[in-house]
Amino acid sequence: MDRDGIKIESNFVDDEGKYLNIELGGYVDQANVYHLQRVITDSLRAEIYNVIFDLKNLVYMSSAGWGVIIGEIKRFREQGGDIKLANMPLNIYEVYQMLEFYHIINDYPSVQEAYSSFLGRKTIKETKKKSSSKEESSPMHSKDESNEDREINIVSGNGRTEDAETFVDRFSMDISDILEGTDDEVSQRDVNVKRVDYIPVALEDTANVTNLPLAEKVKKIVSQRPYVGLFQIKRILRHNDFGNTKVGLLKLRKLLKELDLDSKEKRFRFYRSC
Repeated sequence: MDRDGIKIESNFVDDEGKYLNIELGGYVDQANVYHLQRVITDSLRAEIYNVIFDLKNLVYMSSAGWGVIIGEIKRFREQGGDIKLANMPLNIYEVYQMLEFYHIINDYPSVQEAYSSFLGRKTIKETKKKSSSKEESSPMHSKDESNEDREINIVSGNGRTEDAETFVDRFSMDISDILEGTDDEVSQRDVNVKRVDYIPVALEDTANVTNLPLAEKVKKIVSQRPYVGLFQIKRILRHNDFGNTKVGLLKLRKLLKELDLDSKEKRFRFYRSC
């Protein structure tokens, strides 16, 4: 199918018709996302519960597209199946990482590796990930579980858990504006996200934090809350204890890279060194 800017082609990876590969290309946005929803619904009706999305030809996917894919995972897993992503282009992968969707859905460098994971074959990437997970384990994440083997729950910045649908709803903003828009545009959208990520009494020694450079404020947050992600750090910085510091997502993301704190593993490593 090639319609309304979105391209969707489906084929089976196996001979028995149990593993469906959906090649998703073009642009996925609010106007055409119903085509994607229809393909997913058709798969469920046909009792095909193992799906791979091949994204090698995908140019852009809005929050509407991510919402459909992430929001439907639970229905597949309830039937013993799963959804996996493969061949993500760099710009799509950056959004996947920035929104921390790796908590919910696994990605693979190829369709074949995604298919192998369904069959229980450990790929090189999964083996490394498992080894890294053991090394970087924390009291909050003591079990070494893959995304498909656990409840689809996300740990929020204040330590509570939420399901995948709530997680997606909190970020139901146009992702292209986050990546390409100005800091003011992102901040304005952020105001509409109803979420409390920061409890003042939970963070110690905040008296002199307000006058610290931005980098030191970020390190202060990570030293006491290593489990928080990009969005949570941004919101904590806007609290009174941190001088109502406003910073754009792109600038904050760049700073985390410069501080070598751009992954949860690195933040936990920094936390242990403090």
